[in-house]
Amino acid sequence: MTTKEYLIVGQGVAGSLLAFMLWEKGKNITLIDNAHHTCASKVAAGICNAITGKRFTKTWLAEEVFPFLHHFYQHLENNILNTKFYYPTQTYYPFEDIQEQNTIFAKSEQLTWKEQVSFEAPDKALEPYLQNTYGGWICKGACTIDTHHLLARFKDFFAEKKLYLQDQLDHSLLKIDNNTNHWLYKDQSYQNIIFCEGTQIQKNPFFNYLPFKFVKGEIITIELDTPLENFTQIINKGIFIAPIGKKQYKVGATYNWDDLSWQNTEQAKEEIETKLKKILKTPYKVIAQEAGIRPATYDRRPFIGKHPQYSNLWVFNGFGTKAFSLVPYLATQFIEHLLYNKNTIPPEANIERVKRLFLEKNR
Repeated sequence: MTTKEYLIVGQGVAGSLLAFMLWEKGKNITLIDNAHHTCASKVAAGICNAITGKRFTKTWLAEEVFPFLHHFYQHLENNILNTKFYYPTQTYYPFEDIQEQNTIFAKSEQLTWKEQVSFEAPDKALEPYLQNTYGGWICKGACTIDTHHLLARFKDFFAEKKLYLQDQLDHSLLKIDNNTNHWLYKDQSYQNIIFCEGTQIQKNPFFNYLPFKFVKGEIITIELDTPLENFTQIINKGIFIAPIGKKQYKVGATYNWDDLSWQNTEQAKEEIETKLKKILKTPYKVIAQEAGIRPATYDRRPFIGKHPQYSNLWVFNGFGTKAFSLVPYLATQFIEHLLYNKNTIPPEANIERVKRLFLEKNR
């Protein structure tokens, strides 16, 4: 039986990027994933935007996260994977009314907003296509990630290096060797296991105490009769419209905390189209619909850290709707802690904050 340093469970964005960064550090890893299993990362629209939500609030850790993610994805695209998946862009927000216009003007004077906001938006150029009576504003520094392509390329990357194991992890087969403190799984020994399972963590007997709040999201892909010429920005007005080329756009998304199935629903399609028709003037047709379950948490912060009982079991999960924004930066912080015992996991994300739930469950 041979020993590896790390077993990373799950090949969504969290597992893929963490495995890559550990490999870059020279660590001996295996990435295990059931490629046929549903995965929220594969159906995500891949939008990274510093200002989000109905109240136009700045993303948590935006000052650290966004400069890092742009540099990281460029490095990954140009120097490692040699394939196009990263598209830097901006987000155009049409004003709802005069009141919202005044709110944004006021917020733009705040120190944390100034660098992100531009009022030099192409309002007139968009009038034939969009309902933007009051004009709009631009949020700079966004990007979109071709999520399916990125993860497919990562799978090939790890498989070529014989670091990828296509299998559904059976937690019941994990046994600890009391002599070495290593974890045994089938014919392999691992010094550490990191769980990046997304919603599959609900079946994980070691971390099922963590308070997740899964939410279903659905998006549609549309094709326009007339594309938004010379306009590659994301449009956001209650829903997003994100260009993916060839007159096609991703549109969404819905939020459903009750129906946690992976099936598309006509209700979600109608909800998205109702909002879309209030924005879009040009004809379109729906050519695809996708559903995914986001591994969101009750306090909207991820779960990162060490198991309360086992010092070599870890979790890196719970990034919700902002996984493609947060994971690159937080993976580096986690690795600094993992390899060098540095206090780099943000307190808001450290699973120490919910340790009492583990203690209560195991009294």
